[in-house]
Amino acid sequence: MVFVVDSSDRASIGDAQKALKNVPSDDNMKGIPLMVLANKKDLPNTMNIREVSNQLELPSYKDRAWQIQACSGLKGMGLQQAFLSVAKLIKKS
Repeated sequence: MVFVVDSSDRASIGDAQKALKNVPSDDNMKGIPLMVLANKKDLPNTMNIREVSNQLELPSYKDRAWQIQACSGLKGMGLQQAFLSVAKLIKKS
């Protein structure tokens, strides 16, 4: 599963966290690896991946493999690495 969050929007990170928390409760999603894309890294004053990880409470996800990658969808930065990591997560699961 790939979950994209706007790393420049501190006001909506709580909504993103709530949305993400609802996904694992779906029986079809149990154990599915998670890749979080912290988008808009090209903008100034974005949250770093540690901040995003903590705000989304990713360390609490013990039932699935997860990774987080900073990226810019507009400029393509970090996307290749993210999807290479997705492939590795899938192979491990």
